[in-house]
Amino acid sequence: MSRFKRNTSSSNAAAAAPKSRSVNSSSEVALSARRSLGSEEGMEMTDVMTHRTSQGTKPFDFFAVPGDDDNELTVDEAKAAAEFRRRTLSNSEGDTNGATAGSPSEPVRKGSATKTIRNVLVGNFFNSDGNEEEYQKRQQEQEAKEERARDLKAIAERGRQAKMQLADLEKKRQEEEEQRVKEADERKAKGMGKSKEGGLSLMERRRMEFDRQAEEQEKEQEKRLEEIRQKKAKEEEAARKREAKERENRLNREPAESSFQLLASWKQREKEERKAREEQERKEREAREEQERKEREAREEQERKEREAREEEERKEREAREKEEADAAAAASAMDTQLRIDDEEKEITPAVQASPMPTPSPPAPAPAPAPAPPPPAPRLSDPPPPPPPARTSTASTSAPATASRPPGPSAEELELHNRKLAGMSGYLWKKGGSKRASDGSPLKMFTRRNWKRRFFLLDGPTGALCYYEKEDDAGVIPPLGSLPLTECIVQEIKHKSYKHCVLVNAPGREGFKAAADTRSDLEEWCEAISLHTPNPVHLD
Repeated sequence: MSRFKRNTSSSNAAAAAPKSRSVNSSSEVALSARRSLGSEEGMEMTDVMTHRTSQGTKPFDFFAVPGDDDNELTVDEAKAAAEFRRRTLSNSEGDTNGATAGSPSEPVRKGSATKTIRNVLVGNFFNSDGNEEEYQKRQQEQEAKEERARDLKAIAERGRQAKMQLADLEKKRQEEEEQRVKEADERKAKGMGKSKEGGLSLMERRRMEFDRQAEEQEKEQEKRLEEIRQKKAKEEEAARKREAKERENRLNREPAESSFQLLASWKQREKEERKAREEQERKEREAREEQERKEREAREEQERKEREAREEEERKEREAREKEEADAAAAASAMDTQLRIDDEEKEITPAVQASPMPTPSPPAPAPAPAPAPPPPAPRLSDPPPPPPPARTSTASTSAPATASRPPGPSAEELELHNRKLAGMSGYLWKKGGSKRASDGSPLKMFTRRNWKRRFFLLDGPTGALCYYEKEDDAGVIPPLGSLPLTECIVQEIKHKSYKHCVLVNAPGREGFKAAADTRSDLEEWCEAISLHTPNPVHLD
């Protein structure tokens, strides 16, 4: 930058000189530049340093500043100006001061030209605003044009070579055809090459067929080449039209904004696009979240309704079951009472008939009746008991109370006692289940690999449930396991492999799971167990 700085003393001296000196010095610099650079570069430098007007040609000083007359160009500065002029014209962009490229007759504005030349001289090939992007863009456009020109030149070269190859092939084919015709004429003249039928020989026919196929292949290849040439020509024409249109748009458009304004507008546009994109993504995300929320609420509402319906159904079933149990208990109590009354009537009626006039005697104290055993727990599968029979005899009501005696066990009680002593036995499927401690700690589950078929024996007198590996081991060897029925808790469970399955537990002992083949077998076992345990047997 310092070497292009003008000398202050020379500037002051030039300021005192007349204006003609500046003009003459500029002309001298131009002439010296022409002599030093040669004819072509000298002419370009002269065009740069001068501009033509209607009054004629006069020198133009690119370093002219309004109000400053002492602006002279050296030979080096003129060379740099000519180089910049040549680069500008090669890019087809025109001069940076707004003048059309290739029209040196138009006047050049002093300010912008001076700034441009000075920027070139200090090594900055961009405009005065430092628009590096514009310069790079021009360089890229120039490189693209050169690349396109090279491609077009290569295409033209390939087309020329293809034409030469076609011409060579055609010439060779004609020569071969002439040679064949000549050979055929020679053979015809000598009377050779004919078959007995007077036609062409087999070799000749094959050769003609081969020639015909070769000719067809050549025609097909020529057709393809012609299509390729037409396609390339269309692409070149479209490229020329596009370039012409771009050039016309470039020439007709208004002056572009400065580089800083373009950069600011580009950043603003990018910011707006990013903001619009974020807004669109936010709306899509909100819509997706709203849709998921609605689906979740609908799913929760459906589950709540199903749960309420299930609870309502379970409540109704439980109420119906409790009502059935209460009705069954009331019916069993009424039946026991009616049976006891009928027994008393049967015992009193014969005594009244044998002694119609009994003598009064003091009543003897009757022994206290033994407490009746509790009735068995009703099952859900049992049918409801029949209604009590109507009373037909009234004689028992008029019989004196002194003739009654304590009733004995009823038939149902005797049957229940016999069933309790008889016990039950059979095969069931068994698997290790659970163990409950006597202190009420949580259940601990034990897993076995497979279900085993075991022989179960319910011992009536001892009230124990034992199981053996097989039926022959019962009463011979100790059982594999046993549980006291007085402490057993039996509850039906659901299992994926067995439909009729129960869980048998006892405090402080290892429980197990047992499964029957049918529902009726499971109910019989549960009924037999319920005779020995005070705990209820739960069946669904």
